Amino acid sequence: MDANDPVASIPRDTQQSAEDQLHRHLAEGRYREAFEVLVAEYRDRIFTLAFGILRNEHTAEDMTQEILLRIWKGLPGYRRTASISTWVYAISRNVCFTELKRRAARATVSMSDPEIQDKVDSTVSSQMPGAN
Repeated sequence: MDANDPVASIPRDTQQSAEDQLHRHLAEGRYREAFEVLVAEYRDRIFTLAFGILRNEHTAEDMTQEILLRIWKGLPGYRRTASISTWVYAISRNVCFTELKRRAARATVSMSDPEIQDKVDSTVSSQMPGAN
């Protein structure tokens, strides 16, 4: 080991790429360790993608948690047909698009929308006794 080489002092395990570590842990059935590496490597990227699709920080945080849960549940079934990053991206994208569809299916109305407030006021005033 060369004392002048800063990389030589780093444990071999740390020198491996995250992808290599993930594959090794998965091959050994060490899903918890694989998940810990995956979270450290991909959490911020998952959030960035979710925020980019959903355009809402709170929802992106919630979806990041949902995505990580789906990844955790899916790790034992991961079959190296795609890279880990592609697999993570596909799960992330699908969860976010499902959330967008869910939100579109249930329309929401703001109570502070002036047009809505005018309709509510006119409906309430027309239902008051003596309003005719």
